[in-house]
Amino acid sequence: MGKHVIFLGAGASKSSGYPLANELRLLLSSERHFLDWLKECFPNAPEGTALVDTEYFRSFESSIDLFRRGGFASVDEFCRCISDQRKPDDSQRELDHVENMRWLTRAVLGALNPENKFEDSEYYSFVQKLFKPDSLATLRDDISILSFNYDPYLEFVLLEAWVARNGGSYSADPSLANSITGGFFNPQDLSWTQSDQPRLYLLKLHGSICEYPVGERLITPHLLFDDTRKGKAGTLFDARDRRRAPPIIFPWEILDDKLSFRDKDFPNHGAQNYKIFFHKVWERARKEVQAAEKVSFVGLSMHGFLKLGFRYLFKEKSNRPQVVVANKLNKNFRESYRTGQFLPNSPCQQVIDLLNEVTDINRITSAGQLMNQGHHVIARYSFEDFIKNEL
Repeated sequence: MGKHVIFLGAGASKSSGYPLANELRLLLSSERHFLDWLKECFPNAPEGTALVDTEYFRSFESSIDLFRRGGFASVDEFCRCISDQRKPDDSQRELDHVENMRWLTRAVLGALNPENKFEDSEYYSFVQKLFKPDSLATLRDDISILSFNYDPYLEFVLLEAWVARNGGSYSADPSLANSITGGFFNPQDLSWTQSDQPRLYLLKLHGSICEYPVGERLITPHLLFDDTRKGKAGTLFDARDRRRAPPIIFPWEILDDKLSFRDKDFPNHGAQNYKIFFHKVWERARKEVQAAEKVSFVGLSMHGFLKLGFRYLFKEKSNRPQVVVANKLNKNFRESYRTGQFLPNSPCQQVIDLLNEVTDINRITSAGQLMNQGHHVIARYSFEDFIKNEL
């Protein structure tokens, strides 16, 4: 088996404590849910923190109210709708609603420290499988991970493991550090995206809530995940410190309907211009998909906003890969999977339908037919099941 490309969705982060789409929607649309979440994330915080948290949430009141009254299913839906409604005379006002959701999303996800319950996270067993068994300090080069998750926990765990196994120096191989943090280790250096050297990539297709470079009042993974560091809450809930906006990019902000990278109206992230950065990351992701002989979808809900990105990634792919779909909802369809009859609303069929729509690779139809041709669409019933049997 050649290159194995793994797409990760929110379901892969669930065991680390991060909210799924509907849970995130509630946390972003209700002050009560927001504050209850923060009490869980900061159980030992001083009483004054509650006031800061409340002020932070209320500073985005107009956007939150619009999000809630609109009955949107997700942040993506809200921001896309608001963006589509923009007019020349009120473009800045509408743009502020989208920007506010970037900041609120970072506040919710950044408040959590999954290291406090690291034993529950499946990312540790996943990362263990990413090192070569015959050289436990060397990362495998037959795997690439394409993540749609904004939280930085997986890349943090992976980088920490690599550093610990290779002498404890973050500067030992900056190019590799960039390739396994989606480029956020040093966003100024994009040379790693052009490398022809076989390596493991972890690419953040929709960005992250933070980056690694250290600066005054900037959000870094070490600030989020190291409880010995002071000032996390104060830094995270500084709603007016907009010198560097969260590098979160929504799907429609990257590509247009012609699969060209958007230049006009690309989000402004202050000190760092991420336009070229995301172009290079997506180009690298496409190279990895084009070379893939196996493609896995883990914890990913196949919603409509993914189609444009998948069209770009899979366009002109010449070989038909083996497909794995890891989703807890597969348990509801176990019996139909055994017969090779994928029901329309099953996770496996949703992946097949999407691949049929975005590729021309001998249209995928059903598991039974593929297996008869020596190919497989394999259902896995959890992230744990996937880690044990597909890596």
